[in-house]
Formats: sequence, structure tokens, C-alpha cells
Amino acid sequence: MRRLSVLVVLSLTIACNKEVTEPPPPATATVIAATNNQFLPENTPIRVGGTVTWVFQAAHTVTFTPRTGAPDDIPQQASGTENRTFMVAGDYDYHCDLHATMLGTINVLVP
Repeated sequence: MRRLSVLVVLSLTIACNKEVTEPPPPATATVIAATNNQFLPENTPIRVGGTVTWVFQAAHTVTFTPRTGAPDDIPQQASGTENRTFMVAGDYDYHCDLHATMLGTINVLVP
């Protein structure tokens, strides 16, 4: 009986000490450039080498704050989709040139 108690305590100790790991960031993500003049979601995680697709529901642009690794801006588009791939880890802020309150960030993470 005593051995069983020791084994149970030891098993619980090992189980409780395992590292809690976060799921890796996704390889793809979608941002809606919405009719209500918002980017949805506003903050988007993606892994290094991942691709974000913007879906345009109304006339908007995607203009990145200049920084190393930033992809090309997306010129004004009223419908359809555009993809950009992110090869360098970091935060990429962007905005719509037509609507000053439309802001977003792509968070590029190392898996």
C-alpha cells in the first residue's frame, strides 16, 4: 500500500511539473477589411513564413509602417483578396490610407 501511495504522489508530481506549451502560431490567417471601416481582427498572429489574406468588403488600402521585413503595401481595393507573406519575426503595424481609424497589427512569431 505504501509503495502505491509513493507511486501516485510521484506520478502527480511529474504530471504537474510538465511545461505548459502554447500551440504554435498559425501558418495562415485572414483579415477582413470590413464595410464598418475596421480590420477584423485588429491583431493577427502568424508564424514566420506564414501568409495573411486580406478580404476586402469595401474600398480600403493596407499600408505598412516602414520596417525591415515589411511586405509591399496593398493599393486601394474595393473587393477581392490579397495575400502577403511574412518572413521576419516582429510586429507589423498597418493602416488604411482612406480611413484614419482603421489600424491593424500582424504579430509574426517564431514557432
